[in-house]
Amino acid sequence: MNNFAIAAACNRIKRNADDLGRNNFAVAAARNRIKYNADEYRESAEQGNADAQYMLGECYYYGAGVEVNHKEAVKWYQKAAEQGNADAQYILGMCYDNGKGVEVNHKEAVKWYQKAAEQGISKKLKSSMN
Repeated sequence: MNNFAIAAACNRIKRNADDLGRNNFAVAAARNRIKYNADEYRESAEQGNADAQYMLGECYYYGAGVEVNHKEAVKWYQKAAEQGNADAQYILGMCYDNGKGVEVNHKEAVKWYQKAAEQGISKKLKSSMN
């Protein structure tokens, strides 16, 4: 994927994310997706399971089974993203873009958006953008 295509994909992702704005509807939908509480993901996450790390991050981000804690969410998104979880890479980019749990850092945001875009993001996220 060339730099122009990556930049275009990142811009498209950001526009779609901005449109969602993580509003109440998006939060309700995410809570609906999270069928288990944080304790049920924690053991696998601590053992290095990237999907469990991502879901534990979601629990902390949205307060599913735990208090909302964006810094803790970013910690788990980061672990999953570093293992190549495209969903975590994308959400981590959003956290850096919007300053949720971390200082705003657009360079870091683009880095994670780019990693997610290089993987085709994920079928789940791509289908929600169409």
